[in-house]
This record gives sequence, structure tokens and C-alpha cells, in this order.
Amino acid sequence: MARAAPHRRPHLRRGPPHRGPARHRAGEHGLHRGDRPVPPRRPCLRFPHGVPVLAQRARAARGRTPLPQGARPRPGALRERQRPLRAAGHRVPRQRGGLRGVRRSPGTAGLAVRPRRDRREAARRPGPSGERAVTAAPATALPADYTETMLAAEAANRDHVTRCVAQTGGSPDLVAHTAALRLYLRVPHFLTEWTTDPDRRAAVSRALALDIVSMKLLDDLMDDDTGLDRVELACVCLRLHLRALHELESLARDPKAVTDILEQDAVHLCGGQIRTKRSRATNLREWRAHASTYGSTFLGRYGALAAACGGEGQPADSVREFAEAFAMTITMADDLTDYDRNGERDGNLAHLMRTGAVAGQDVVDLLEELRGRALAAVAAPPGAPGLVPVVHLYTDDVLVRLLPRHLGE
Repeated sequence: MARAAPHRRPHLRRGPPHRGPARHRAGEHGLHRGDRPVPPRRPCLRFPHGVPVLAQRARAARGRTPLPQGARPRPGALRERQRPLRAAGHRVPRQRGGLRGVRRSPGTAGLAVRPRRDRREAARRPGPSGERAVTAAPATALPADYTETMLAAEAANRDHVTRCVAQTGGSPDLVAHTAALRLYLRVPHFLTEWTTDPDRRAAVSRALALDIVSMKLLDDLMDDDTGLDRVELACVCLRLHLRALHELESLARDPKAVTDILEQDAVHLCGGQIRTKRSRATNLREWRAHASTYGSTFLGRYGALAAACGGEGQPADSVREFAEAFAMTITMADDLTDYDRNGERDGNLAHLMRTGAVAGQDVVDLLEELRGRALAAVAAPPGAPGLVPVVHLYTDDVLVRLLPRHLGE
């Protein structure tokens, strides 16, 4: 008598013999495994530079589902992540328990990054003035109260921007596009950390968000890679910029300072953008020169605007220094992500690393230099201690999540 085949649950059944196990497939409602849909991951602070959709697809291609929130990686994941780094000759410090720079991160890049324990010990030692250094002990995650206020500011900026887009005649697709620009809507909250009046801070943050998003739409117009109508992009971009200019001038102590900042930086920003398109970077020095325009200068001018509109006692130099250093870190994250997401090659930092034109350790050193510049800026009187964990979180995200995948190729 033939033996009955064992019953398999639908979501575990295998596909045809020549295809092997049932793979994830993209459907209208997200990824599926067999007959059971896998819900898409919601945005979270674990990946501040954006939800790693490509990482989900890579796991799906291997027949694995993403780790659920709070889950621990399998044993040996850290050792496997470090193996290509050691093979490539990079310095990977031996650490007990791994680098806990990013919450629930599966493994670490390591790479000559100062161990977290040493940083805590350095924080306990008094400085030259007898006080403990506020920036020596980075947080592993943003504090709960800061996260709450940051997300509230981001939501208020989103409502303000999308309302203006809709009133200008923007299509639902364009409204959704601007609503999804999370980091662009969140950065104004960081730049207004020195503003003590809550109402003024919220108003300056909303005005900055309008102009930042308008410049993002201009970039989308030049790249023409969003599928949105170009006429619509141009009109809404102009409308947001003019509205932001009106709001910023109404908040500034000297309204003329707003246009002065925009005009002075436009010379460097626009000229650098033209040079970037004409000649792509072939080494780290050229890449840094290009990124200093569309990255550092771009966000640096909004730091200057935040100081000009934030009221009395604003340390304009410190605010701009933080904005420029933080922007370069974000630009590096964008380049490393765009290599896979958009297939960028010419002048892309990840491509330069993979082809040997840029050494991985040089990129790590640059990230640590930017971390130091940003921390020094927020430590300068009157100080912005709330940004210390922000600097560490975003820098460690590049070191731990984005950089290792482009090393040891």
C-alpha cells in the first residue's frame, strides 16, 4: 500500500523540483512566501537613512525573511561580516560582544572604530577643566523623549509642505512623493536645536522644510528619474521656494540676511553642481570636492538660515559647521545606497571603492573626521547636547550597515 504524502502547511510547501524551494515573489501587496504574504517593514530608527528595501529583496532571493524587530542575528554573523574586511587588509578591532553602535544591528563593520567600552571609559575621565566630556560616550539609540519631539516635528513639517504642494495644484503622486521625503523633513529639527523658543523653532523648522523640499524637487527635475511630470515639478519647486523665502524673512532679525545667505551660497552650489556633471570623480579627493558642494554647502546654508532666524544667541558658525559635517555623512550614505538602488557607477563612492580607486580605510577615516567635526560643533557654547546621539547614530549606521557591503570585493 502506497504511503500517503505528509501534509504540509501552505506557507511551507515547496515549488516544482526544478525550481527548488518556493521563493518570495513581488506582488501587489508586497512580498509573498508561498501563499503567506510577508508584510512590508515599517520605517524605524534602526535604519535612519531609509528602510533597506534592497536588503529585503536580497534576503528574499535567498529564501530568507528579514529579521523581525528585536530579533537577534544568528551566532557567527559578526565573524562572517568581518571576514571579507580582514581578507581585504582592513583593521578590525577585536571586541567582546561586537560594536553596539546601532540598536539591533546584525553584525558590524568594525574597521578601526574605537570600541564602545573605551569611549565610555574616556567619558568617565575628567577633562582638562575637571568636567566630564559630554561627547565622549555616544548613545546606542536616540533617547525616547528626543525621538518623540523629532517625529512630531517631522510630521508637522510634512503637513506644512504637502499642504502647500496640494494648494499649488500638485498631483496626488507628487503629494505622496514629498510626504515620503522623511530625512528632508526631519533635518530642520536638527538644525534648529539651538533655538530655545518652541514656537519660533517650529516656525523656522517648517520654513526650512519648504525650501529643502523645493531644492529636492529641482534635483528630481534635473535627474528626471522619478516619473513625475516635469512641468509640475518646476512649478511646485518655484512655489515652495518663494513661500519659504517669505516665511524665513518674516522670522529673521535682518530679512536681508536671508537673501544674502542664499545668493552667496548659490554661486558655490550651482557652480559645483555643473562641475560635478561635467567631470565625474575618480578618487576620494575629487569625490569630496564634489560632495562639498551638493552636500555640505547645500545643508550648510540651511544651518546659516536657522541661525539667522532662530532668535538671539545663535552660534552661527557652530550651527553651520554641524550642518556641513552632518551633510557629508548623509551624502556618503546616499552614494553607498545609490550604487545598488539606482545602479550609479561613474563618480559613485561605492564604485570607486569596489574598483580600488578609493581605499576602504580612507573612507572610515573620513567618517570619523566628520564625526569629530560635528561633535565639536555641538559642544561649542551654548551647546546642543541633544544632537550628540544623532551624530553617532547616523555615522555608525554608515559604518555598520552600508560600508561593509562594498569592501573586500
